[in-house]
Amino acid sequence: MPPVYRLFQFFTDLVLLREKPQHLPPSPVLLWLAAVAYVLLSTIHLWGVFPTRFEDLGASLADVLAMLAFAWLVLTLRGLSARWLQTATALVGGGVVIVLLAIPLSYAMTPDADGRLSGVGEFAMLLYWMLIVWNQIFIGHVLRYALNIPLLAGIGLGLLYSILSGLALQGLFGPPAGG
Repeated sequence: MPPVYRLFQFFTDLVLLREKPQHLPPSPVLLWLAAVAYVLLSTIHLWGVFPTRFEDLGASLADVLAMLAFAWLVLTLRGLSARWLQTATALVGGGVVIVLLAIPLSYAMTPDADGRLSGVGEFAMLLYWMLIVWNQIFIGHVLRYALNIPLLAGIGLGLLYSILSGLALQGLFGPPAGG
């Protein structure tokens, strides 16, 4: 099995809560590759959300940097900064899987000329919201192992990160186009 496939399978299992972040190798190269993939895919996902493509890319870069900074902050506050590389890689690599699932759903939610969603679009929106909830559970799963805390506490920290990150992105780039 090719190494890229094994890595993708690991990140998929991590998102499905079947793997633990500490099982990742502590590799700066792997973090860098996952971050590049995340930024590229996230930019595709955000395509058209902000008024310019530059802002879509900027928001993707800011998102990954916020994710890395948040992981560093919570680990450092707990005296566990040695776990940062694996935790950051787990969050970013799992984020790649989440974004890959989000891209087709977000495009299926494109309204028609009258501004209404089709039945497929409405179903895609339901799945998209479920994916948002699952992403919080995934983040909580990674944080529980990284910080040695209960899953619910990890989910709470993940929600805090998501809210703060969303507010920061909106402060940097303004509201999404049409929003």
